[in-house]
Parts: sequence; C-alpha cells; structure tokens
Amino acid sequence: MAEFSYASEAGTAGAFAELISLFLIVGSFILISYLNSKIRSRRTFQFEMLIFISVLALAEIPRTLYSLGIIDIDSLSDVGLELHSVSMLFLSLFVGYRIYGFAKGKPVTAVKGSYEHVILSSVDEALLGVFGENTSRAMNFYFDRTLALADPASYETALAHVFGNGSKLVTSAILDNVCKKAGVERARVNTLTEAWNETRAKVSGRT
Repeated sequence: MAEFSYASEAGTAGAFAELISLFLIVGSFILISYLNSKIRSRRTFQFEMLIFISVLALAEIPRTLYSLGIIDIDSLSDVGLELHSVSMLFLSLFVGYRIYGFAKGKPVTAVKGSYEHVILSSVDEALLGVFGENTSRAMNFYFDRTLALADPASYETALAHVFGNGSKLVTSAILDNVCKKAGVERARVNTLTEAWNETRAKVSGRT
C-alpha cells in the first residue's frame, strides 16, 4: 500500500503528524459524545459541536488512514473533500448563531404575564444577578436559554455539570424569581421541574 501513502512521501515526521491529528479527532469526538450523553439535549452548544465533529470525523479519519497508507480511497477523494466542506459550514453556522446571540442578547419575547414570560424572565434575571451581564450572555452562548423552558431537568443538569455545587446558587436564584413572579410558595418547590409545574398551574388559573 506504500504507493498511495502521502505519509511515505513526507517521512516519519509526516506520519507522526497524521497520527497526532487522528488521535485529536477521535479524542474530540469521544469527549463531545460523553458530554452530550450527560446533558442529553439538542439545545446546547455541545450538541451543535457533536454534529460538527461527527461530520469532520467522517471526512478526516479516512483521509488520515489513506495518508498513512492503511487504506486506498482514491475513488472517494472528492467525497472526503465535500464532507470536510460540510463540517466547516456547520461550524460556521453554529458559531455565527451563537456569537450573534451573545452580542445581541436574547430579550424575552413571550407575552408578559404568560407562563413562558415568567419562566424566561426568571432565568434571565437570575443569570444576570449571579454572573453579571457579560457572563450571563456567555451562558446563553453555551446553553440555549429556551432549554430551560422546554426541559428544566436537562437545564438543571447542564448547570450542575458546568458549575458543580455552585449550580445550586444559580438554581436557587431562578426558583426565587419564578416563585415570586408566579405567586408560588417557595418551600413547595426544590427543583426547576417542580417550580415549572406549579407556575403553569398558577398562570393557567389566572386566565
């Protein structure tokens, strides 16, 4: 197989560089997959990165094995280039979307007084109070704030994985805000899911 090995032309240094590249790609894929298995949500930056790294791995792993002379994929070289281009497109779109949200912020657009408004405004105010403006925006870059509305358990889990025991401070601030806005007795709720259920019942009872 040496006749189609790029690494054989570049020598030992080239082969070593290709092996490092392969190790980093596989390692990144495993790490991102592990993080996603913990949070289990499609509304996080990790999931977007998983899509990117998956497409990149599909393109780069065969190319690296080819360059090392392990497999022959001359007939598929154009496909690898297309997959690589697609992965770059995904990355550009995801990062662009997140940067836009970070720069502009994401104001609450739900109707004031609605269930959605109570939840989202409570989360926004809690993040702002605990972290300040810049860090709270960075949080919205990392976790799509609508995750808190759609799946409070996953949002709470995501906070715990990032901040450890410190996430209790954030969760407590959110719970305080939600209960105050919805008129829920704070002692009745200990998790975001419980607070969301109580809030939904309170808001529905007003309409």
